[in-house]
Amino acid sequence: MIAAVEMQPGEWHMVTPTDQRYAVIVLLEIRGERGYRVVTWADDSAQRQLVGYYRSLRAASFAAHERYLRTLGNPGPANGR
Repeated sequence: MIAAVEMQPGEWHMVTPTDQRYAVIVLLEIRGERGYRVVTWADDSAQRQLVGYYRSLRAASFAAHERYLRTLGNPGPANGR
C-alpha cells in the first residue's frame, strides 16, 4: 500500500519510486456493498484494463502491484529456454 497515493477521497494512483503511475484504485458501492475497483494506468481512460474488484484496499493494492511486477520481467520460460 506504500505505492498508493490518494489523489482525492476514494481514489488512489499506484506509483513507482520514480513517480510513474501504473494503476488506479477507486472506492465504489455496488448494490449496497462497498469495495475497490482496480484498473491499469493510461492517460486515456478508455485504454485502461480492468484488473479486478476487491473488498479491501490492501487486496486491491496488492493486485495492482502484482500486475505491475509481471510487466517488468521477461516473458517466457526460466533461463530463456
